[in-house]
Amino acid sequence: MATVERPQKSPIDIYLYDNGVGADIIKDDGVYAASIMPSDLLGDGRYNIKVKVVGQAGETSVIVGATGSSSRALEAQGSGNLTSYDRCNN
Repeated sequence: MATVERPQKSPIDIYLYDNGVGADIIKDDGVYAASIMPSDLLGDGRYNIKVKVVGQAGETSVIVGATGSSSRALEAQGSGNLTSYDRCNN
Protein backbone atom coordinates (compact mmCIF):
# COMPACT_ATOMS: atom_id res chain seq x y z
CA MET A 1 0.00 0.00 0.00
CA ALA A 2 1.10 3.57 -0.63
CA THR A 3 -0.01 6.74 1.12
CA VAL A 4 -0.48 9.90 -0.95
CA GLU A 5 -0.14 13.09 1.08
CA ARG A 6 -2.04 15.93 -0.58
CA PRO A 7 -1.93 19.69 -0.03
CA GLN A 8 -4.70 21.01 2.21
CA LYS A 9 -6.53 17.68 2.41
CA SER A 10 -6.18 14.42 4.30
CA PRO A 11 -3.93 11.68 2.86
CA ILE A 12 -5.33 8.78 0.86
CA ASP A 13 -4.16 5.17 0.69
CA ILE A 14 -3.79 3.41 -2.65
CA TYR A 15 -3.17 -0.29 -3.14
CA LEU A 16 -0.36 -1.55 -5.35
CA TYR A 17 -0.98 -4.69 -7.42
CA ASP A 18 1.07 -7.22 -9.40
CA ASN A 19 -1.90 -8.74 -11.22
CA GLY A 20 -1.39 -7.59 -14.83
CA VAL A 21 -4.47 -5.35 -14.71
CA GLY A 22 -4.67 -1.56 -15.00
CA ALA A 23 -1.37 0.19 -14.24
CA ASP A 24 0.40 -3.16 -13.78
CA ILE A 25 1.43 -4.49 -17.20
CA ILE A 26 2.80 -7.98 -16.45
CA LYS A 27 1.26 -10.28 -13.85
CA ASP A 28 3.56 -11.80 -11.19
CA ASP A 29 6.73 -10.05 -12.42
CA GLY A 30 7.47 -8.54 -9.02
CA VAL A 31 6.63 -5.00 -10.17
CA TYR A 32 3.69 -3.53 -8.27
CA ALA A 33 1.75 -0.60 -9.73
CA ALA A 34 -1.22 1.65 -9.04
CA SER A 35 -2.96 4.67 -10.52
CA ILE A 36 -3.93 7.90 -8.82
CA MET A 37 -7.28 9.17 -10.05
CA PRO A 38 -7.52 12.80 -11.25
CA SER A 39 -10.34 13.37 -8.75
CA ASP A 40 -7.82 12.65 -5.96
CA LEU A 41 -5.52 15.46 -7.12
CA LEU A 42 -6.23 18.91 -5.81
CA GLY A 43 -4.33 21.15 -8.21
CA ASP A 44 -1.07 22.90 -7.40
CA GLY A 45 0.94 22.00 -4.35
CA ARG A 46 3.26 19.35 -2.99
CA TYR A 47 2.26 15.70 -3.19
CA ASN A 48 4.24 13.04 -1.35
CA ILE A 49 3.93 9.32 -1.95
CA LYS A 50 5.12 7.01 0.81
CA VAL A 51 5.53 3.31 0.12
CA LYS A 52 6.58 0.71 2.67
CA VAL A 53 8.45 -2.23 1.15
CA VAL A 54 9.01 -5.43 3.10
CA GLY A 55 11.02 -8.25 1.57
CA GLN A 56 13.96 -10.60 1.73
CA ALA A 57 17.54 -9.25 1.72
CA GLY A 58 18.99 -9.52 -1.77
CA GLU A 59 15.60 -10.29 -3.31
CA THR A 60 13.81 -6.96 -2.96
CA SER A 61 14.60 -3.66 -4.68
CA VAL A 62 12.86 -0.32 -4.89
CA ILE A 63 12.45 1.18 -8.35
CA VAL A 64 12.00 4.94 -8.72
CA GLY A 65 11.29 6.78 -11.94
CA ALA A 66 9.89 9.91 -13.53
CA THR A 67 6.57 10.46 -15.27
CA GLY A 68 5.94 10.34 -18.99
CA SER A 69 6.19 7.70 -21.65
CA SER A 70 9.90 8.27 -22.27
CA SER A 71 10.94 7.94 -18.63
CA ARG A 72 12.83 4.90 -17.43
CA ALA A 73 12.86 3.43 -13.97
CA LEU A 74 15.99 3.64 -11.85
CA GLU A 75 16.85 1.17 -9.13
CA ALA A 76 17.42 2.85 -5.78
CA GLN A 77 20.77 1.76 -4.39
CA GLY A 78 21.19 1.53 -0.66
CA SER A 79 20.46 -0.67 2.25
CA GLY A 80 18.69 1.58 4.73
CA ASN A 81 15.61 3.71 5.07
CA LEU A 82 15.21 6.79 2.94
CA THR A 83 14.35 9.99 4.77
CA SER A 84 12.17 12.78 3.43
CA TYR A 85 15.23 14.53 2.01
CA ASP A 86 17.04 11.64 0.30
CA ARG A 87 16.96 11.40 -3.49
CA CYS A 88 18.25 8.25 -5.17
CA ASN A 89 19.61 8.53 -8.70
CA ASN A 90 21.88 6.30 -10.76
